[in-house]
Amino acid sequence: MTRELTFREALREALREEMRQDSTVFLLGEDIGRHGGAHKVTEGLLDEFGEKRVMDMPLSESAIIGAAVGAAIMGMRPVAEIMFGDFLFRITEPALRPIRNILPDLGGIDISPVILILIIIFIRYVIALYILPNVY
Repeated sequence: MTRELTFREALREALREEMRQDSTVFLLGEDIGRHGGAHKVTEGLLDEFGEKRVMDMPLSESAIIGAAVGAAIMGMRPVAEIMFGDFLFRITEPALRPIRNILPDLGGIDISPVILILIIIFIRYVIALYILPNVY
């Protein structure tokens, strides 16, 4: 059976499904808890999973990405929400520097999923929220 979802609903559903299946998955970002995020993708997830898995972070994209990378290094599966596409280049260096510096010392631990998740979700936000609405 096919059903129609908005991009926001599909993301929320995917996050909910992964968080139910894997206790190491958690969300972090600005206003994603109580307010449901700038684009309401995380709306309702705080009530279901609590503050330990849906974490509001300070207004600092570098801190969000730094926390996500650190958590991934420790074996968690963070999903970081960055409000707007304008900040992509500001977070690239803080995200990649620790990996470049620490990766050789980790003895083969693979932390690439956090980077892929961040980039994929970020690109999807940019496409869905900024590019597609302007096409029509």
